Amino acid sequence: MPNPLSFYTLVKQDADSQGKIKSILEAIPAIREALSRSQIVHYARFVAVPNVPNDLKSGIQAMMVITEFDGTMESYIKFFFDDPKINQAFTLLGEISVKPPQLPLELNDFTDWVVTNNLSRQPDNLWSAYEQTVKQIKSKFAA
Repeated sequence: MPNPLSFYTLVKQDADSQGKIKSILEAIPAIREALSRSQIVHYARFVAVPNVPNDLKSGIQAMMVITEFDGTMESYIKFFFDDPKINQAFTLLGEISVKPPQLPLELNDFTDWVVTNNLSRQPDNLWSAYEQTVKQIKSKFAA
């Protein structure tokens, strides 16, 4: 059964922090590539929550990362933390956050920060129609 992550962090409203959001969003193609390579992520969403609904030009109020993954939170975070491009995006996310992790990023501190900001900390926050892992599902539908 997949495990949920609904990461949410408020973003500083100063010009420097708001400007760094573009760099974070530019890392999404590298993140998508890593998600595919990981073979553990069922779904992933990256959400920049605007200050004014449906108006990203109004600035960003918060950032969200919503995923369902196989394995433990620690192994999931470590896989992405070890990728230099993604780690750079994580660092930027920490820098723009109202309540940032310890910087420079260390794996344990970053993991604690993600867990603290996970809105899906309870095991019953996710319902799944299946119990198979990504690898099991992909093996049944190989091209």
